[in-house]
Amino acid sequence: MPNADQQDPESTAKLTEANLQLSLSPIKLFISYAHRDEDFRLELNDHLSNLQRQGLISGWHDRQIAPGQEWADQIDLALNEAQVILLLISARFMASDYCYAKEMMRAIERHSAREAVVIPIILSACDWQGAPFSKLQALPKDAKPIKNWNDRDEAWLDVVRGLRRVIERLPRPAPTVETTSVSGVPPAGASHPNTQETARPIGEIDFISKQRIVGALLGCDCLKTPQSRDQVIAALPGAIGNRINRHPSSKQDVLSMVNTCLQFSAGLEKLLDIVESFEGNSLPWKKVQTVLRETLPDSSSN
Repeated sequence: MPNADQQDPESTAKLTEANLQLSLSPIKLFISYAHRDEDFRLELNDHLSNLQRQGLISGWHDRQIAPGQEWADQIDLALNEAQVILLLISARFMASDYCYAKEMMRAIERHSAREAVVIPIILSACDWQGAPFSKLQALPKDAKPIKNWNDRDEAWLDVVRGLRRVIERLPRPAPTVETTSVSGVPPAGASHPNTQETARPIGEIDFISKQRIVGALLGCDCLKTPQSRDQVIAALPGAIGNRINRHPSSKQDVLSMVNTCLQFSAGLEKLLDIVESFEGNSLPWKKVQTVLRETLPDSSSN
């Protein structure tokens, strides 16, 4: 009879793999929909609950915006961070200027740049042929509208199965514990962790805090123009700088810099080091330090 203290190697391997999956960061999911399709969005949320409980996804939609927050900025931040973007397609969606021209067009940009995966979900019959997303594989199978299925639960199950296949193929970064000074910058004499390793999840900084940090950084002379931002990006390690997706909007450009840096171990700290080297003891840099202290509890100025 085997010793009770002995672990079966296969069982141990399965437990190790399960623990690893639990430690990984969830895939960020953005749901774009017309408010008149709220009932469909609620049904989708219910059917996504198992994926969320398993820690595979972290879903976001505009109903999660808290009172007092600027809704457009919150949507932009979530849309630009999402790894998977779901478009809930209906006549209401196609008629919505914000859904179509703002959210959908930005989603297609990110899909084309291979920054995110865009999945159209056909809710009800409508004319979407020739739309920018029409080249993408839609769900449910055969792009049969959810509303036309005899059993809508079966339709949503088909959607979730397709989504699970996509999610299981996407990389999920593993969070790491970093040793930094209270300013968020490694202590003097400390070496930077290997920036080739994607380790720090974007979600460590909430939307509002990130918005404040980006706003403060925009006040720095070295980040005000595309040319000056080029110099800052050139000073970053190539593994980071080469992955930054540039934007004509200064705010979106700096946000992209911050988001990309946050995907690398000590990446944000490296960006702050570079900005400080350009700014010296300027008033805009002092404001950045103040915002860092207020938004990141473990931070303080040097």
